[in-house]
Amino acid sequence: MCLDHMAKMNEAGWSGVDGKMVENGYKVTKVFADGPAKPAGIKVGDVMTKINGTSKDDASFQQVYMEAMKPGNTVTFTVARSGHEKEIKVKLVAMPEDVFVTMVGRHMLDHAETQTAGK
Repeated sequence: MCLDHMAKMNEAGWSGVDGKMVENGYKVTKVFADGPAKPAGIKVGDVMTKINGTSKDDASFQQVYMEAMKPGNTVTFTVARSGHEKEIKVKLVAMPEDVFVTMVGRHMLDHAETQTAGK
């Protein structure tokens, strides 16, 4: 089931960031040198609080996210940086294969550890 979900992620648009969910959004922990986020101005430490004006707490967020995150789409991320919010437009690209493989491997290992820990 996890693998099927992850396989669908290969079709999603890629902004060129990695991070983790935090209370108010998605905190950027890595900006890939060859990704579209870097020239757009997204930086490590930014917290993405909205996608196309919709926050993760909004009931329509999942739908907005799924419609927006496709290769070729330009997405507006609202980021919090140094106490200020800023809108940054990023044109998404297809996820590089090496990034996808790393993401799937990390996800599967995280879930394998969680699932086997209870046995």
